[in-house]
Amino acid sequence: MLTMTYLKRIRNKMREMMFTLMETVKKEKHLRYLLHILKLEGRNPQSKLEGLEDCPVKLKNYAM
Repeated sequence: MLTMTYLKRIRNKMREMMFTLMETVKKEKHLRYLLHILKLEGRNPQSKLEGLEDCPVKLKNYAM
């Protein structure tokens, strides 16, 4: 039988995972927007994106 404490821990972990996922989605959308702007300006997007390779977005691996 699942206890209330265990269920609360699961619920909190799910909230944390959803928050992390939403933050990652926001970052991805922002990077896509920047790439779109660079393409509209006629700049080489690859030169601008080279600096971003140093700090990739990492997803945490959650195991339950």
